Amino acid sequence: MTPSAPLRASPRPLRLGLIGPGVWGKNLVRTIKGLSGIALTRVAGSKEDWRDVAGAKDLDGVIVAAPAPLHAQMAAFAVEHGLPVLVEKPLAMDAAEAHALLKLAKRLKGCVWVDHIYLFHPAFQALKERSKGLGKIRSLRSVGGNRGPFRKDTPVLWDYGPHDVAMALDLIGEAPKSGRADRQESPKPAKGENLTLRLQFKGALAELNIGNRMRQRARRMEVFFDDEALVFDDTQPGKLSRHALNKEGGLEKGEPLPTDDEPPLTRAVKTFAAAILSDSHDLSSLELGVSVVDVLADCEQFLAHPIK
Repeated sequence: MTPSAPLRASPRPLRLGLIGPGVWGKNLVRTIKGLSGIALTRVAGSKEDWRDVAGAKDLDGVIVAAPAPLHAQMAAFAVEHGLPVLVEKPLAMDAAEAHALLKLAKRLKGCVWVDHIYLFHPAFQALKERSKGLGKIRSLRSVGGNRGPFRKDTPVLWDYGPHDVAMALDLIGEAPKSGRADRQESPKPAKGENLTLRLQFKGALAELNIGNRMRQRARRMEVFFDDEALVFDDTQPGKLSRHALNKEGGLEKGEPLPTDDEPPLTRAVKTFAAAILSDSHDLSSLELGVSVVDVLADCEQFLAHPIK
């Protein structure tokens, strides 16, 4: 992912359609309204047939923000009808569906982007750029979650997991050799759950703590190199910092690093629009989305059949 560039001039606004004007869909509506050169011209909610948007001939692209179990099906329909598509995370909740979509997009030379929103965050993108000069990532630790939401159609693993897994895979640049997930014990079992995912890469271990039973919103990732660490924390005013390591390998007091303040969703929509205007067939975002689904599917299996 690269920082978004200004959209090139077009004789008319780029016409986008939206499937799913729910909570996140409303954020997309507000974002698109604030961007010049882009117009939201079709919207399909629960009372409309989403196929009328996903296959519309008067659109330049479509955004899928429907319930997660429908993402892959809707994205595939758009690709089959020649429309570029930006699909919310998770790309799918079934690995076979995700791979089928990738195969279809390759065959039809489609344009598919997955909105792993933190990959578009300026502070995360700055972390990724700075990490290139710090050598090999030795380990990675994250905490991402909140008190809620409690979704009937999307378990915690598939709701919060895509964020942290996508960032880990994007930074390390490869799929893990193995992955496992464990439920964190709680003295007061309640609705929801917290999980710990452990992904073993060739030379690095990622520990990802996610859940909807946390005391408050958390979105922090610590990336350790040989002599220092970079920390992305979206809950702090200074969202990116550099830290020296003490003798035990812990973090010393951090030095704040400058970052852009463009909203991640704005950057995501602008990146998608730029891909449409350039007739891009780059499927790297989709390929990463498939890898994320593969990891989460493996973790799901581990939760269902834990190894003692």
